[in-house]
Amino acid sequence: MLKNESKCSTMYPRVIDVETIRYTEKKKSAKGIVIFLFLFIVIGAAIIVWAIQNEEDPALIGSNGSTAHKLENLEVTQLQEEKERNQNLKYEVKDTETIDSSNEQISGEIVLPEIYVEGVALTEINEKIQKDYENTFGGLKTQMLNAENKFHYEVSYVYYENMVSTNKILSLVISQKITDLANNNVTMEKTNTYNVDLVDKKTLSSGEISKAMLGKDYKTIMRSNILSFVVENGYMNEEDFQYTVTGLENCYIKESQLYVVFNPDELVAKDKGIIQIPISE
Repeated sequence: MLKNESKCSTMYPRVIDVETIRYTEKKKSAKGIVIFLFLFIVIGAAIIVWAIQNEEDPALIGSNGSTAHKLENLEVTQLQEEKERNQNLKYEVKDTETIDSSNEQISGEIVLPEIYVEGVALTEINEKIQKDYENTFGGLKTQMLNAENKFHYEVSYVYYENMVSTNKILSLVISQKITDLANNNVTMEKTNTYNVDLVDKKTLSSGEISKAMLGKDYKTIMRSNILSFVVENGYMNEEDFQYTVTGLENCYIKESQLYVVFNPDELVAKDKGIIQIPISE
């Protein structure tokens, strides 16, 4: 009996625990992931350390060969080329003369500028200047209808060419004068200025031209110069000076020097006449 039982037991195969195998495989898989992540972190850290150690020092801004330095040189070159190009800009100033003796009490002799750039007239600017003095003379003819004496109205001009930064500026100084012909006495004098940007073909305000010459603090600089001028020339005492620069003053440039113009009675006593004050930084 015992022998038969032994034989019977060897006839059946050994039972395999499937759940145990699955658990073992999962354990091995998890261990592989952990190892992979560990190696990834170690290798990544090593690459970062190597990159930091081999990183080149940053170039100083403005040092030779740097991009900033090259851009700065390029900008300077472009500005210089622009200045030379504008400096060679061709222009012409022609006289336009009007003689008017239609009114018995006052005659007029008006000589005004007509500006051309590269052969083309600056029509809008020319017409504005012409109209300003035609209107003035028209008003004088009406006023003088019943005058006892005869008068003569005269307008003349001078102009100065200048370079301000990269632009060519034409400064016009236009003078008016009324003379009493009975005693050859000048009864009125007045000066007006116009500053024309020949590159952009437009007029500039006194504030714009002063700021371009002196910088953003131009009002302070101008006031200081005006004060020094009137005090040094004995026109007034410093404690009496109350003038405030508005940016609307008559200004012009001559040989790179800015001048501000005051007509009689605008700044000091009328008998001092027209005052032209050089302005320096």
